[in-house]
Amino acid sequence: MRRIKSKQLAPTDRKTKAVRLTNLDKRQIKFIESMALTMGHITNSCRASGITRQTYYNWIDKNPDFAVALENTEWEFQDDTENVLRQKIADGELGAITFSLTKTHPKYRSESQPKVQVNILNKLNEQKEIYQD
Repeated sequence: MRRIKSKQLAPTDRKTKAVRLTNLDKRQIKFIESMALTMGHITNSCRASGITRQTYYNWIDKNPDFAVALENTEWEFQDDTENVLRQKIADGELGAITFSLTKTHPKYRSESQPKVQVNILNKLNEQKEIYQD
């Protein structure tokens, strides 16, 4: 989903991020509902709402309440995703446990990838020097 910049929000909304549904038309409300049902899939939500993708972007730019409603929907989806991950961890699923630890715990983060990238770059530079001589 496209990130909403705070300057797009009305001044009173920056603190509370409350949505005034009265400032959304029926198509915008339908779009927000579709985003929740399609788990944030913009194209499918546009189709379900009968709008173009450009209309969607225009609404974000021109209606701060729509932008806030969209952002709230994204946060709800992220919360749902985190809950599913937590449940899988509680169920003992090794893949979920590994994912969570490698993404959130410094002790389990892999440091090998940057080293590999540096080693590859060093080898490429060595070969470049050989061919330049």
